[in-house]
Amino acid sequence: MILRIVTETTGDPVSVLELRDHLRVQSTEDDYLLRSYIRAATKLAENKTKRALMPQTWKVILDDFIDTMELPRPPLSTSSALVAITYLDATGGSTTLGSSVYQIDSESEPGRILLGYDQAWPEVYEQANSVTIQYTCGYPLSTNSTVTVPEPIRLWIMVRAGQMYEYRTPLVDGNVPRELPRDYIDGLLDPYVVMTI
Repeated sequence: MILRIVTETTGDPVSVLELRDHLRVQSTEDDYLLRSYIRAATKLAENKTKRALMPQTWKVILDDFIDTMELPRPPLSTSSALVAITYLDATGGSTTLGSSVYQIDSESEPGRILLGYDQAWPEVYEQANSVTIQYTCGYPLSTNSTVTVPEPIRLWIMVRAGQMYEYRTPLVDGNVPRELPRDYIDGLLDPYVVMTI
């Protein structure tokens, strides 16, 4: 399985204003730097939890159809219009799979594509990477464009971005850089880590 990002998110789960308030910084002169730290902390949170925090588009590439196809980086969008499956048919031509052939399970984490009742997967061209599933995932924006990312994750991002702002160079023991130790703040992410078998 190959997993690739198609469209990066254009928003952030924490605003610069929120981070400035959190840090008690009144000046706007470091806003560009704060935005960079928010984005870095967001990527770190996504990697630690194996989630997509803001809406983004990914694709999974497979050699053939299988009974259950997992779609990493939950939460999966609940709209079937945001999932598209294409494959190389038996002649090698690119074909879009009809949505009546499969079911979308957006309740599972990670989300899944399942074969529909009384359906069969089509025959694919015998070549690597013949099936592509493109999908949208991430916590949705609410109707008034507010962020729906869980508050503990947002707090973790603010704390980590604040640490990046405060300690702009690596911490050093002697001449050896060291990582920040895992502390209570990392526990905020624990309930959101996606477990895979």
